[in-house]
Amino acid sequence: MGLISRLKGKKKADTQESRTMLLGFVLRENTEWDLQQFTTAFREEWGIALDDSEAKGTTLVATVGGLMLAVSLMESPIPEGEAEYYAQTNYLWDDAVEVTKRHRAHILVTVKSWGERQDVAVAQLFVKATSTLLGQPTSLGLYANGTVYEPEFYRDFASMMHDEPEALPVMDLLWFGILKRENDNVIYTYGLRAFGLEEMEVLAGKDVDLNEVRMLLCNVADYVIRGHVELHDGETLGYTEEQKLLITLGEGIGVDGKTLKIAWE
Repeated sequence: MGLISRLKGKKKADTQESRTMLLGFVLRENTEWDLQQFTTAFREEWGIALDDSEAKGTTLVATVGGLMLAVSLMESPIPEGEAEYYAQTNYLWDDAVEVTKRHRAHILVTVKSWGERQDVAVAQLFVKATSTLLGQPTSLGLYANGTVYEPEFYRDFASMMHDEPEALPVMDLLWFGILKRENDNVIYTYGLRAFGLEEMEVLAGKDVDLNEVRMLLCNVADYVIRGHVELHDGETLGYTEEQKLLITLGEGIGVDGKTLKIAWE
C-alpha cells in the first residue's frame, strides 16, 4: 500500500482568510533589470503571455488564470544582512553566503489567488515566474523559505513542469532544513505555513540516510499541499502495511511554533 493512501487527514476548511500567497525575493547583482525581457522569456519558457500594457517602470501586476502575479524591482539589497544570514542554511550550496553577499538589488515576486483556493496553481505559477527570473543575467539566487536557493538547483526542479504539467516541484516550494544534535538529527520543513498547513519534522538517528527522510517529507508535503489536507496528532503513515510512523503535534525543534513530528524507525 502506498504512502498517500495511509494518511487519514481531512481537507481543511476553506475560508477567505486562508487564501494562499507565496512570496520570494530574486537577488540581483546590480540594479539593472529589463521587465520586457522577463515577460518575453516567461512566454517562451512557459507559453504564458503576460499583459504588460499597464506595467509601470519595473513593476508588473498581471492576472494569470484567475491568479495575481506581481513582480517589482527593489533597487537595494535585502535589509540588515537578512538574506546573507539565511543563506547559511543552504547545506547544498557551498558558496551560498559569498554569492548572496554580492547582491545589490532584488525582485519581489508575489503570487496569490483571488477566489477559491488554488494552492497547486499558485505554487506552480510562483515557481515558473521565479525560475524564469533566475535564468536571467545577473540573477544570483532566490531568498525564500528561510534559505537562499541556487539558481541551477531551483531551475532544475522547476523544469519537471515542462514534461509533467501537473507536477508540483516541492523542492522549490519548501526548504528541508537539518539540525544536527549530539545524539540525533532533526529534518524539518520550512514553507508549509504559507499554505496554511503545519510544518513537519522528523527525528532520526545520526546514521540515518537523510535523502530517504527528505523523500518521505517530500511525498507527504506533496499530498497535503495538493489536497490542503490537515494531518492530526495520533495518525500514522507508512510505505507498507507493517510500517506505521506515528504523527504527533508538539513544539517545534528546528522551527518555531507547533509542528507535526513523524517518528522515524
